[in-house]
This record gives sequence, C-alpha cells and structure tokens, in this order.
Amino acid sequence: MRPWGPPRTEQQQQGQALQQQQQQQQQQQQQQQQQQQQQQQQQEEEQQEQQQQQQLQILGAKRAAAGARRASEGGGAASGGSAGVSGWGGSEGSDTEGEPPLRLTEPQTQPQRARASVTPGQLDPRGTPGSDAAARPAPPRPARRVADQAAPGFRGGAHKRSVPPKSLYKGLAWDVQEDCWRVRISYDGKQRHIGR
Repeated sequence: MRPWGPPRTEQQQQGQALQQQQQQQQQQQQQQQQQQQQQQQQQEEEQQEQQQQQQLQILGAKRAAAGARRASEGGGAASGGSAGVSGWGGSEGSDTEGEPPLRLTEPQTQPQRARASVTPGQLDPRGTPGSDAAARPAPPRPARRVADQAAPGFRGGAHKRSVPPKSLYKGLAWDVQEDCWRVRISYDGKQRHIGR
C-alpha cells in the first residue's frame, strides 16, 4: 500500500497492465518492420551487385571476341595482302561488334507549306448574309485601319508611318462561333483573321 493517496483498485491495475502490454506489442511490431526493411534493402543491394557483375562479364566477353576478330583480321592482312583492308569501313568493322553500321546523316524531308484554309461553317470568307443576316450587326467602318495596323511593317514609335507601304486589307469575314466580324489580311502568302 502506497503511503500517499488512495489505494489502487484492481481495475486500475488491470488497465495499466493492458496499456503496458499494448505498448510492448507496438514496440515489437516496429522492431519487426525495421528488420524487414533492412532485409529488403540488403536484398536490393545484392541484386544490384549481381546485375553489375553480369554486365561486366558480358562486356568482357564482347571485348575478348572483338580482340580475337582484330587479331584474325590483322594476321590475314600481314600474310596475304588486302584481307584486313576489305573490312575497313564496311559492315564487318570491329567497332560495330556485329551490328549494322550507323548512318551519320538522316534523310532530310522538306517542310510542308502551311496552307490557309477556312473551316467550313466557322468563318464566312465572302461575308455574304446567310439565314441569320438579320441578327448580324453592321460591319465596322475602320476595318482597313485595323488591318493596316496589324501588318508587320507598321510599327509605332519614332519611325512611325501613318500608312504602310502596301495595304494588306482583303475584306471582312463573319465569325459564326463568336457572332462578330473579323478583318481578313494577307501577308507572307497566308490569310489571317484579326480584330473584332
């Protein structure tokens, strides 16, 4: 019996014993998990070492075969003339080790020109009124100015030109998806739709 406080009941003693058992079990489980992780790491390291050894063995065998091939080609060239020269630059060279020779130049293909094509139903390039002609607003007045300002030759600042050397305005187009007019311009052989 403790000299301080009330005596412990049996239930309190049993509860403390259960808590101690649970803590011990948790500690044991953690130790087991740590041991399993260490074993897995050791196994992975062993597997990596085995793979490296196998690769080294394969490389050694390839080098030995290449050395034997070089020796046979060198002996033929020294004894009989052009036996070693025939393999120079051909498909049986010692550097390729039985693989086909590498092509240093890839076949060049011409880039295809981008063609300006209008998706049907998306833009009406002629700007002719269709079934929804009543719902369309009037086309904007400064369409040519918008087109000229979008031209690559038109720049602001000290060298500003009020009129570009060549007007690129090609007309108006009705954008069906956005329900608005767009200006058509053309430069570099391509037609583009700008503005609203």
